[in-house]
Amino acid sequence: MSEFSRIYQISRKIYAGRLRRWLTFFPRALLASKEISEVLNFFDTDADRSEFLQKTPILIDYVPRRLFYANSTLRERTDLIIRHFDLLQKKLGKRAFSLTNSEPIELWRTKIDGGETISLRLSGMRKEGLFSVELFFGDALIYNINAWLNRAKDADVPALWIGALQGTSADNAQEVIKKCAKALASYRPKNLILYVARAVARSLDCEKIYAVSNAGFYANNGMRIDRKLKTNLDDFWEETDGVKTDDARFYEIPTVEPRKSLEEMKPNKRSMYRKRFKILDEIDASVAAALV
Repeated sequence: MSEFSRIYQISRKIYAGRLRRWLTFFPRALLASKEISEVLNFFDTDADRSEFLQKTPILIDYVPRRLFYANSTLRERTDLIIRHFDLLQKKLGKRAFSLTNSEPIELWRTKIDGGETISLRLSGMRKEGLFSVELFFGDALIYNINAWLNRAKDADVPALWIGALQGTSADNAQEVIKKCAKALASYRPKNLILYVARAVARSLDCEKIYAVSNAGFYANNGMRIDRKLKTNLDDFWEETDGVKTDDARFYEIPTVEPRKSLEEMKPNKRSMYRKRFKILDEIDASVAAALV
């Protein structure tokens, strides 16, 4: 089968019944035919990967589009997709390809006073990543971090790359976030989602974590970034011990969140921190068990 025929067939599968979207995608796909063929060949050489692509053909649309981070190149996106699924398959085996938005891996769950639940999940692809770490309060998504696996910037070791940190825009968002924080011993849900992303990174044998900056957010591709970016990423990464890299689009984030000892804290705060650390330790153990 020729490259043209192969790309035509998968493009029709991706955008079946959506002629306008197909007319936008197909010319781009032809210009990226070499790179798309590389991705198709990678998935075709393994039965589990092939089955996944049959169910999730939209992945091919990620190759020609400038997703993941600002000014990503066609070559970078091609290598990123292949390396991500190669690393994830080596760690999770067949489960790497059952990870979708409808079939997430539950990382942790607890029930709090009032019967509500807080849960953490590893879910499927989003525009800024190839999987998503998600925090739910009941059925409401509170925060998510979208990420992918790739090599580190300065060494041939696995790294987690964060493409976005997003919070809920629901009308009652502040009320839900306060309830969630109270149940977590005053630990901010935004900090928790990063804590869990770090735990996921360690469980997937990642030695480094990189996080996209304001300048690197994918929507900053020649359009107003404030249309898409509601969290000041730079401020948050610096607050959580991130440091700028030689690429203005990324920070490097420690793989472990530093902790003060209880002796360093005010006596009236120790009980709260003891409870918080217990919850975080439970989450660490649960994430590690879920990603064996």
